[in-house]
Amino acid sequence: MFHFLGSLKELGLTTFLISETPFGSTRLAQWGEDFLADGILNLRQVEVGDAEVQLRLRCVKMRWMNHDHDALALNQDGQKFFVTHVISKKK
Repeated sequence: MFHFLGSLKELGLTTFLISETPFGSTRLAQWGEDFLADGILNLRQVEVGDAEVQLRLRCVKMRWMNHDHDALALNQDGQKFFVTHVISKKK
């Protein structure tokens, strides 16, 4: 994984690697990719109330940047995606 990600960086490309984690897992990666990546965006489903599921987006890591680590609600209006501050908390 170290050599693979190093090769991608040498190409000077912006690369998105997508990883899936088991529901409820606190780990972000299986083989240490989280330490090698320059940035990590975490998208997860959160149950809000009894019948609603909300997508939440969080910037876990963005190397060399001062950024907010709080989760934002990811929404869409039929034409575009947008984020808002989380208003509802899990009960």
